[in-house]
Amino acid sequence: ARLIRGQAGSEVALTVHRPGTGPLPPFTISRTQIVRNPVKGLRPNNQGGWEYMLPPTPGAPAIGYVRVTEFVENQQGSTFGLFLHAMNEMMNRGATALVLDLRGNPGGTFTQAFKMVEQFVAEGVIVEERSAHGQQVHRASSPGAVVQWPIVVLVNGQTASASEIVAGSLAVNGRAVLVGERTFGKGRMQEMLPIPMGDGRQALLKLTVAYLYLPNGYAFDRTEPPADFRKPAATPTFPPRASNKPHRGGIKPTVAVELSPSESQLLYRCRRELEWPTPQAHPAPTTRPEATSHSALPRTTTPDEWADQLVKADRQLAKAVEILSNPAVYQALVAKAPTTAPEQTDGP
Repeated sequence: ARLIRGQAGSEVALTVHRPGTGPLPPFTISRTQIVRNPVKGLRPNNQGGWEYMLPPTPGAPAIGYVRVTEFVENQQGSTFGLFLHAMNEMMNRGATALVLDLRGNPGGTFTQAFKMVEQFVAEGVIVEERSAHGQQVHRASSPGAVVQWPIVVLVNGQTASASEIVAGSLAVNGRAVLVGERTFGKGRMQEMLPIPMGDGRQALLKLTVAYLYLPNGYAFDRTEPPADFRKPAATPTFPPRASNKPHRGGIKPTVAVELSPSESQLLYRCRRELEWPTPQAHPAPTTRPEATSHSALPRTTTPDEWADQLVKADRQLAKAVEILSNPAVYQALVAKAPTTAPEQTDGP
């Protein structure tokens, strides 16, 4: 990777080896800065943006769809700013419900996650930091009206850190139903401490300085916080976590829908082809879970076909649409959202 990187505008020659075909002729590419868009819709549109509305379904409301892949804030923009743009587009299109896809989101900047929660929670606790030095509570303080749409948040085992704050806080505050798989369980804050090596170099020590607790007192990190961190404040903000059950970490979804490895591979393939289509003819996806070999799949080339297959193959997204299509079911599930920490240790 170090040999490929270099000054923007310079060129580098690459030789690619592919299994079964051997080395390909070298090709030259120009180096440039890669800007990743962390907020995506269902598929790219013809205007260089994204389509943020799900296809109409009989009996379902107009449902918006946003996939957030990380929480960042840099010179190119911020996740929250792009999310607001997506929300405005959905509002203009008449959306009345939202699927927020946080699957595969490893986290990022906490302040961006807090701002996203504040779009839907007017007041209340977002998350609490507990350390050996005390507690710091982060509360929602939205200056304007919050969006009152019903929300389903999609999560899986790669949903971590800041994205777990968003999912867990929305669920515990009664603003969303979680669908998918138990999240990763990275609920800690860490600092990088430089350590001189004595020869002019330095190493970095990653030190855990605080653990994160959801508004119900649940520490969702996969490791048990130290006893000092679990002590409630003099005026407790949250109840202490029960210790009579093993600590598994992660956040258990309200509705569990597990995908098989082949289904996950298929969804990844659909998204990859929609975002970075290959120019030559290539096999299309299939909804058959047992089909894992690309050679066994039929062929397609159009983005619409890939998007259609993505919707058909995604059982977690289908469950989200089903829930949002039935207000009574949605309200019942929101009421069942985790309210006590011990519940989080049960089930898958």
